Amino acid sequence: MKVLFKIALNSLAVRKNRTIFAIIGISMGIVLLVSSQILITSVEESHSDSIREQYGDYDLVVGYQNSNQFLSTQDIEQIKNINHIMDTSPFLYPYLSKEVEMQLSDYPSYVGFKDEKLAYEYPLIKIAEGNFPKEKEVLIPASFAKSKQLEVGSYIEWPFPPNRTQKIKISGILDTDQRLNHVAVFQYNWLQGITNNNNNTTALLIKLDSPTNKDDVVKAIKEKFPDTFIDKRKELDKEHENIGGLKPIIQGLSIAVFIASGLIVISTLQMSIQEKQHELATLRLVAIDRKQIFLLILIEGCIIGVFSLLLGLMAGIISSMLLLELVGHLMGLAATDVTLSLPWINIILGITAAFLILIISSCVPAYQATKLSPLVAYHQSTSVHQAPTKKRAIISSILSLSTISLFLANYLYFEEKILYVMIALLLFCSLFISIPLIFIISTSFYNCLPKQLYSPEWMLASRNTLRQMRRNSQIASILIVGIHVLIIGNIILNSLKEGEETFLKEQYPFDLSIISLNPTEENGFSPKLFSQLQQIKELENIYFTNLVLLSTLNLPIHASGGNPELLVNEEKQAMLGIQGISFPIINEQGTVKVVDGTINEEDLGQNGVILNEKTSKQLGYQIGDEIEIGQFDDVISGKKYEAKTFILKGIIKDEKLDYTLLTTADIMSQQFGINSLYKIQININNPEKSSEIKANINKLLNDSAYSTTILYDQKQELDKIEKQSKQRLLILSVTVFLIIIMAGIGLMNNTASSIRERISELAMLRALGSSKGQLMRILLLEGSFITSLVGIISTLTATLIGCMFILALGSPVTSIPIKLIISLIVASPLLGLLSVFTPALWITRQNITQMLTK
Repeated sequence: MKVLFKIALNSLAVRKNRTIFAIIGISMGIVLLVSSQILITSVEESHSDSIREQYGDYDLVVGYQNSNQFLSTQDIEQIKNINHIMDTSPFLYPYLSKEVEMQLSDYPSYVGFKDEKLAYEYPLIKIAEGNFPKEKEVLIPASFAKSKQLEVGSYIEWPFPPNRTQKIKISGILDTDQRLNHVAVFQYNWLQGITNNNNNTTALLIKLDSPTNKDDVVKAIKEKFPDTFIDKRKELDKEHENIGGLKPIIQGLSIAVFIASGLIVISTLQMSIQEKQHELATLRLVAIDRKQIFLLILIEGCIIGVFSLLLGLMAGIISSMLLLELVGHLMGLAATDVTLSLPWINIILGITAAFLILIISSCVPAYQATKLSPLVAYHQSTSVHQAPTKKRAIISSILSLSTISLFLANYLYFEEKILYVMIALLLFCSLFISIPLIFIISTSFYNCLPKQLYSPEWMLASRNTLRQMRRNSQIASILIVGIHVLIIGNIILNSLKEGEETFLKEQYPFDLSIISLNPTEENGFSPKLFSQLQQIKELENIYFTNLVLLSTLNLPIHASGGNPELLVNEEKQAMLGIQGISFPIINEQGTVKVVDGTINEEDLGQNGVILNEKTSKQLGYQIGDEIEIGQFDDVISGKKYEAKTFILKGIIKDEKLDYTLLTTADIMSQQFGINSLYKIQININNPEKSSEIKANINKLLNDSAYSTTILYDQKQELDKIEKQSKQRLLILSVTVFLIIIMAGIGLMNNTASSIRERISELAMLRALGSSKGQLMRILLLEGSFITSLVGIISTLTATLIGCMFILALGSPVTSIPIKLIISLIVASPLLGLLSVFTPALWITRQNITQMLTK
């Protein structure tokens, strides 16, 4: 083994240029692998710190949203005993929504917290000056302190109805933050006693052992306390998804890097075997067996792999340190927030996987070396032109044609999603199998053209490409991987981006949306907010009340819709929702298209409703029809229910309101006792005042009465989608750029090896009168022939495969990256020219006599 190691090391040292380039090519893949792990982990941890700072490090809030219902001490103990709950902290709003009634409008909202770690995670506990309050102490907003000329240590008379006023010490002042301008923080236990709320808690902060258990915990709480409000903190999950969504992309690109690195090893070792056939034959003739030849080539692969891994690891860590600030900026983090984190376990696992792939890749040329006949190899009579067999040509042709036929049949007739995926994989495999055949067909096509259309140099270049078939096929494979990853990734990411934007615009068609955090069927927020918004100029507002679930009782027999399992008197019925909407404003703005009937509020009377066109057709209801309904929970449970009758007055065209009856807020109040709003949609008529208007709206929402609402900004959400898309495309592009460079290095090595093998032939061309320029053109054309041909074929197949994946996702193909495709086709021959330029320049500068001697 020691002797074999020395021979392998010597062999690599003799051909040091090729070895160095091979190591550089593979190490670039390792750099990408290592740096991506480091950067993603670093940004993820820094992003998590930023999220914790902004949103607090807790997972759920459970409780009630008024001052009439509370969690008791026994309730809290039951919640604490639920699996996966790691820590809890209670807080109390003793006068929630009763500030006006209690004549406390001049004071910030009272809230009590315990002085414990989890409580400090709540966004309201941000102390700028002073300390957490003790008994008879309070933390006050900076604006309140300024208006009352108070400072830490000052005293103030503070009312605590129904009890008497207390002299309270200012223990601290909260941060200057708009969210903190309306709260005063007291010590929890003391506030309970002074407001007669012993054993009462408004809500509970909950920290889980893992965020992945959130749904299980929510389900368990709802089973025990079905009336509680649970804030699942969706905005927190959404922020985590921003970074977490990059991991699958990184993993997919790592696989592409592994493939490219493996192909470079195979190509490099095959070149080595081809160049040293004489040496290998000599070793065989002096009694070294096939197993030792196999081990020799394998050792060469291991040496290249080890050096590549070490270089890639060091360069990956260094590049991560240099790029950390830039990547953090692209992810929306401040430079001071980003710290380097080395995930050694992930790095070691990745490098180990890469090394195993390199070893497996080395086995291919090692096995081929054992098949060389010693006598034939000694005379170096083995042809490097290994044309595909007739059988392989037939198989690749049939596979390619059948794949295209299957795609057309599936697209036109079957439309099976899983079949699109299978066809895409078949097409990709058939392309790899067909590479040699593509080279032969293309060369034959050029040779059939009239001689006036191409130069002798082009003819020689295309034929020389066939002479190095196996090597060129491997280099072409690396380039194919890179182009396919780039185009398919681009198509999928752009399609996902467009889908997210379309969904967002459908969900939130207005500039701003204020939505209750409670489900639509539960209590929302006060209509007073809508009245306050109406007073802000240059706004168009539409409200939706909370929804009531209903079951029809007189569904027409001819109805195509409905729920077969929902039977009333053994007849199929349908589940509907009913919701109030601000019809006068809709009529004024003309935001809804009326298909039939009317949507005037006056015409709806005491029981008028509206349906969208799709639902009215499916349920068979027409203008003027009576719709008899009962509340869904009562109907389905078999309880006694009150049947109500509504008249269909209008039909509108709005796909978002399927199976929903629309009516007025007055009818919702009279018929169902619904007096709360679920959603307000807002359009800003003057974009120049957008920031000022949003600030005013946020100021309104800081009122504790609207603590269960969330403001969605359409532009802000669209900007987030755009930013995330750019982040993913950037990672994709960098990866593919490195893969293409790896292909270029492989082609450079291939050309250098090819030149060394046919140095006598090239010298003969020079001796017969070919100029240096002609020799240079032949070699440059060889490189451009390979890359341009692969570039054209790959862009076409990659585009088709990308479209198949989009169809498999159930989405329409809305955009194809035409500019990217054209750019790749144009850049492909340039890659070939650049890759072979250095070895071509070297050979043209050699002395003819010396070349002939060699």
